[in-house]
Amino acid sequence: MNILSKFTGKGFKQSDNKGKLQNTVEQATDYWMLRNRLKKFEPFLLYEFEDGTDAVRALMNLDCIKIAEDSGELICLEHLTFGYYPLESGKYEVILSGKVLGIKLFERAEKSFELNNGKKINSKKPQPSESPFHVLKISAHKRPGKITTEEKKAPNTQKAPEVEFIKEETAVKRGSNYTFRIYKAKSDSDAVRFLQTKIVVDRSTVLVVKTPKGSYGRNYSGIFKSERKQNA
Repeated sequence: MNILSKFTGKGFKQSDNKGKLQNTVEQATDYWMLRNRLKKFEPFLLYEFEDGTDAVRALMNLDCIKIAEDSGELICLEHLTFGYYPLESGKYEVILSGKVLGIKLFERAEKSFELNNGKKINSKKPQPSESPFHVLKISAHKRPGKITTEEKKAPNTQKAPEVEFIKEETAVKRGSNYTFRIYKAKSDSDAVRFLQTKIVVDRSTVLVVKTPKGSYGRNYSGIFKSERKQNA
């Protein structure tokens, strides 16, 4: 069984992705330029986060954002522009945008971003007439009525993984230079959940989390488990 299925539930694939992922400032700049040129001012949320883990957790608290088992990347089950990317300042921006961004999803995203320490940069709230099909789709899967106490607390129910940074190492493998960022965790679950919040876009970077039972890693291709046991 794929290790991710143990922690993410249903085995989503990269082919399930309907959204447009943004994970660089360049992609974000292109999006805003195209938006202004076409004058398609669709609803959006743009937030700033101090920490990348908070940024990813804020997105993954939304039902439409998942981790693809086969690629290890964030995917979106709706036709939305979404994602997070690092800034030169060391902070992160998170975007969620699209004409199918209905009021309910907008408000849930807004709450999740704020509960995970996000600071709003700008937004455009959808009007009821802007996305009727999206609203109907949500109501078909959600029982009408008041939001329960459990639902209100949902974005904050999962405890953050306890992972500690140890050191950074460089090595030459097959003639190429690699950077290894080494961490340690008390459990396999913490290791995997931590790696799920990271997206590696540089082929020369590898994240490694050591646990008492072994080591987990993440590289450009996704999350993997080392078969050899290592001491943290």
